[in-house]
Amino acid sequence: MYFYTKVSWNETDKMLSAEFEPAIWSDEIICEIQDGVIKRNTKNETLVERDQFEICNHKFSTIINDGYTFTLLNDSKYGLRAKDGKLSLNLLRSPTFPDESADKCEHEFIYAILPHRDNELINSVRSAHNLNRLPLVYRADYAMERLVKLSNSSLVCDCIKVSEDKKEGIVVRIYEPCGNSVTTSLAVYFSYKRVFECILIEGNRKDVDLNKLSFSPCEIKTLYFEI
Repeated sequence: MYFYTKVSWNETDKMLSAEFEPAIWSDEIICEIQDGVIKRNTKNETLVERDQFEICNHKFSTIINDGYTFTLLNDSKYGLRAKDGKLSLNLLRSPTFPDESADKCEHEFIYAILPHRDNELINSVRSAHNLNRLPLVYRADYAMERLVKLSNSSLVCDCIKVSEDKKEGIVVRIYEPCGNSVTTSLAVYFSYKRVFECILIEGNRKDVDLNKLSFSPCEIKTLYFEI
């Protein structure tokens, strides 16, 4: 279920939240961070737990229990409360310090809920990416061919781009999003001379075997294709 929201926000000292009370609950919630996930406590018993009245999530947070999953997706709202069996997504705020005009303007954003019957976190990952990367539609007689394909569907190809050194290299960045150790092969559908694994800023290149790419939990791999 999607919530397409337009707001003209002119409040002071108030906060707008969207609150959900899922039928399933757990002592921990899985929150997305950049290129991975982190588990956080949902209990509200100790001083430390009570101090976690708001936590950060990126594109989604997920409660998983007994074969069922409840995922809260968003495209730009990263503050979340996960206590007392409720998920509250913070949408807008209006503090007077340090900025008296904070959030006071027109807003347009999307959030969504995704209940489903499985424990596969990758389904939440894919749905969050789809929500945040809405397709651009053009009228044109043009067919775009596939560039790469992973044999393991639990990994994410995050970007394919021209290399930063401007030497006609193509960079492919892949990451493991669910906190698991996995292996994959990568099929490539464009011509290249050599391929290397490198660091994020595309240096320290070393030979790599595309038939056996091993990922540790939440690992990012950057591949440099020399063309």
